[in-house]
Amino acid sequence: MACTSDQLDVVQELNNFNFQYTITNGNLDADYANENNVELVPMLSQSTVELSDGSLCCMRDPPTDVHNGVPVSTLCTAEMIADTLANTQSSLTTPMQYLMGPNESYVVPK
Repeated sequence: MACTSDQLDVVQELNNFNFQYTITNGNLDADYANENNVELVPMLSQSTVELSDGSLCCMRDPPTDVHNGVPVSTLCTAEMIADTLANTQSSLTTPMQYLMGPNESYVVPK
């Protein structure tokens, strides 16, 4: 659940970035971010990645993920990730400077 603009106003001077568990705008209020110079820090948090067109790709080779019961059979490319990040940035006035990766490793059972 995202914070509302009213909730963020309370900590506006401290709130100079917002991170999402996605590389799209996710639930970020872009108008609020632009008005208050809030930087979006996107994250590649899982091996399944949502792209800006709503489609999914998998960072495993071969693609073996299942998302909501549906196999994800498209392998992510650097171009797909870069295009989605560029699309995300296009709606924001504060440049994105960082891209977070997963901070918890996980093992796929064999």
